[in-house]
Amino acid sequence: MSARRVPRRNPALLTREDVERIVRETPQGQRVDLRGLYLRGLHLGGANLYGANLAGANLGGADLRGANLDCARLASADFTDANLTNARLLGLGFARAIFTGANLKGAKLPPGR
Repeated sequence: MSARRVPRRNPALLTREDVERIVRETPQGQRVDLRGLYLRGLHLGGANLYGANLAGANLGGADLRGANLDCARLASADFTDANLTNARLLGLGFARAIFTGANLKGAKLPPGR
């Protein structure tokens, strides 16, 4: 499975709309690489982020209602105050991920989380 990497040469040139479009337009079966990006407040409700690399990304305050984050790499990702209502978070790498104040109502989490 290949990864669709978001350009990093000058991340200041990427708008929220750019990242939202990239996620929406990524073909089924292809993974999105958003590691380390500042994605605070993004609107990705219902997005398919299956297997996405979100390691170290800042998704504080993001709207991820109903998003599929199964098998995503979430190590050191910051979801402070994010809306993860009914999101799927089953799978890999939660090490050091921050969920302070996040709405996890109805979210599917691995056992023990």
